[in-house]
Amino acid sequence: MEPQDLIHRWHEEPQHPLTPKQISIRLPIDVAAKVAALCEIYPTRTKTEIIADLVASSVDQLVQALPSEKGELLDQESIPGRIRVYQDVGLKGRFLEGTARHLRQLEKEVGHSEPIPVPLPHVRML
Repeated sequence: MEPQDLIHRWHEEPQHPLTPKQISIRLPIDVAAKVAALCEIYPTRTKTEIIADLVASSVDQLVQALPSEKGELLDQESIPGRIRVYQDVGLKGRFLEGTARHLRQLEKEVGHSEPIPVPLPHVRML
C-alpha cells in the first residue's frame, strides 16, 4: 500500500480484522504528534486504525525492497518460452513464508474461517 492510498482508505469504511491480543508500543514524541494530527484530520478513524495502516504501508514498501533469491525449480516442465517458477530462498521469500505461518496462526486464534491470501514465495523467470 502506497502512502497516498491511505488517504483514500481513511475516507472509506474500516476493513481489517484486528488481532485478538493488544500490542503496546511507545512512539517517539514527534511521531506521536504526527499521529495525533492525523487523528484530528480523520476523526472517523481511531488512533489504532491510523497506526495500523501506517505500519501496513511501511511494511509493504519494505517487502518490495527485500531481495529475492532463486532456489529450487518448482515448475518441473521445461517448455521453451514458458515461465519457470522457482522457490524464493532470499529475504523476501523467508518473509513471505513467515507471514503465511503467522497469519494462519492468528486466523485460528480469532476463528477466521476464510484464509486471507498471502503472496507465495516464488521467483518467476523465463
